[in-house]
Amino acid sequence: MSLVILTFYSVSFTDSNTGWAVGDNGVIVKSTDGGEHWILQSSGVVSPLRSVYFIDSNTGWAVGDGGIILHTTNGGVSFVEEEQIKYQQSFYFCRITQIHSIRVQK
Repeated sequence: MSLVILTFYSVSFTDSNTGWAVGDNGVIVKSTDGGEHWILQSSGVVSPLRSVYFIDSNTGWAVGDGGIILHTTNGGVSFVEEEQIKYQQSFYFCRITQIHSIRVQK
């Protein structure tokens, strides 16, 4: 058994057990046990993937360098490459978890 070191840039969990992480060389991994173990999934790309976001256990997106956008509707069994956005170096997802408003008096 050989040691493999991977660099990951983003992780997204849909519940306390199920999550995905993305990183260099188009790597996507999935965990179904809260991150104890990870299973390699095929992205079909070799460019770094910089961000991942899943809205449920089946539907998610991974984005990366060169404007790559990947989409899955089957929990990552397969990813489909969406149309790339020209001149975009990298994408990232932002998730708003709370919205606060403030009142400013003039």
